[in-house]
Amino acid sequence: MGVDPGTRTAGIGVVDLDGSTFRFVEGIEVSLGAGEVAGRLASLLAEVEGAIAKFSPDRLVVETGFFGPSARSALRLGEARGVVLAAAWRAGIRVIEVAPAAAKRAVTGNGQAGKAQVAAMIGTMLELPDELAGSDDVTDALSLAVAGAPNPLEALL
Repeated sequence: MGVDPGTRTAGIGVVDLDGSTFRFVEGIEVSLGAGEVAGRLASLLAEVEGAIAKFSPDRLVVETGFFGPSARSALRLGEARGVVLAAAWRAGIRVIEVAPAAAKRAVTGNGQAGKAQVAAMIGTMLELPDELAGSDDVTDALSLAVAGAPNPLEALL
């Protein structure tokens, strides 16, 4: 399960890996509204916990923190990431953190790919329903899920 956290909108993407083939399970676009930040974060927590309860993932993949042009935006993203990490911890799920460029590279072969290219590749790879193919939050979450999937060598470590 991949989560693209945010405080206005977020994405949750669930995939299944059978051998080396990914299968789309679910994509959830979470609209958190414009109310108090604490309330939006509580809503995000409830959505992530609900998805964990419904799908019982073996891991949760989230983007590593990154710095943008706005310190306030980075702080808000950090708060949303904290909620997602806490939900995974409470459920006893392993957390994998993936850099945005690594998720893009896993899906497109190019760590500098734009959102449209990531969305197109995820849409093709997972045969996404049309209504989800246009959601950057969902396609970003699905790209994280793909990038954080188990490596065949992982069992040997």
